[in-house]
Amino acid sequence: MKKKQIIIIAVLFCFFANTLNAQEKWQFRLSYGQVYNAPQELIVRDDYTVSHFRVDVSREMIQNLHVGSYIGYSRLYTFFGDDSHSRNNAVFYGLNFRYQIMPLLMGRDNLRFELYPVAKVGFVTEFWSKDGFVPLEKERHNRTNFEYGLGLGAAFNVTRRLGVFGEGTFGQFVNDQNFRWHVGVKFNL
Repeated sequence: MKKKQIIIIAVLFCFFANTLNAQEKWQFRLSYGQVYNAPQELIVRDDYTVSHFRVDVSREMIQNLHVGSYIGYSRLYTFFGDDSHSRNNAVFYGLNFRYQIMPLLMGRDNLRFELYPVAKVGFVTEFWSKDGFVPLEKERHNRTNFEYGLGLGAAFNVTRRLGVFGEGTFGQFVNDQNFRWHVGVKFNL
């Protein structure tokens, strides 16, 4: 396991162990999104758009600041030097930070509408094989890349416990992509 991954796992463990008793400030999110997952030289093709699914767990650490972790799954294209490609499994994981700015603007908490900047840092691990065939164990290729992003999100609380949200993030993602969006449902615990 890489040193960075061990550090992230240790930070997440400390985060969750320290906050188990404060359940009223937890938030659970399920989301779906799409990303155009191809190098810039292949931008003319439209069949490289892939879906990604993500689970996010966060807690309000101080007033209006949510800190959490996420894990997601996607099928990605991987490109090889001989112009061949393969569709492969990828796992996204990392930390995210959201700060609710509407209470500052409106002067009160518990609003139905939320607007917030979001920051994400994490990794994506790709599990692939050339031309889509399952390789022998010695030919298996996995790679882990660092990813980060800053963006903006909005949410609408349908009830006190249930809401919907959408986020757009600019940054550095897999295959040199610079933008990712996703929408989903959130549960306040």
